[in-house]
Amino acid sequence: MTTTLDRTATTAAGGRAASRAAWSSLSTAGRARLLAECSGIAVAGTGPSGRAVGPQDARSQAAHDLGGDVRSRCDRVLHDVAAHAAALPAGSVRSTRVRTELVVDAGFPLELATLHLAAALIADETVLLGLCGHVTAGTLRYVRAVAALLPGGVLRISRGDRLVSGGTDRVVWLSSDCVTDRSPVTRGLAVVAAMTTSRQIVDGTSDPARRAAAPTS
Repeated sequence: MTTTLDRTATTAAGGRAASRAAWSSLSTAGRARLLAECSGIAVAGTGPSGRAVGPQDARSQAAHDLGGDVRSRCDRVLHDVAAHAAALPAGSVRSTRVRTELVVDAGFPLELATLHLAAALIADETVLLGLCGHVTAGTLRYVRAVAALLPGGVLRISRGDRLVSGGTDRVVWLSSDCVTDRSPVTRGLAVVAAMTTSRQIVDGTSDPARRAAAPTS
């Protein structure tokens, strides 16, 4: 016997599948643009509310207004990616449909991690984003809001220490010492990274170690 709950679950699953198919049918630029739009909505929905009541609150509000908070910096990255993707030749980024685990180690700039996340998502990868170390409550609300606005299953968020869940097609580790992301899409967005941060992405590594100085006599 089919119950109302069964029908509801079936309808929900069908809706998720339809939204996922619609996401995959978009062009690279279309996915990048929708990702930026979702980010803008998430920033607006998770920003500080009410009037500042003290010096610290006033400074926090001023930083937000100037776009100095993490959420606003990540949002700028996603809008820069969308603008860059719009200029890419049609078909230059092929849909991969792989499952990726993206682990962001403690101390790694979240705005740079956002660049790697955007590269995976616009290549039509489904992403499990693992956040290690300290993440502010506001930042966590922001990334969860972005995940909720995207089609179901495209982006999932996990929190913890040294996260590697497994069961995905590839694992990308982002740390202050090394970045294991060798996606050609990420390398193609290096120009966005240059606009966003002083860090550089070279051959799948971030901030490669400097060569040892030549010995002096």
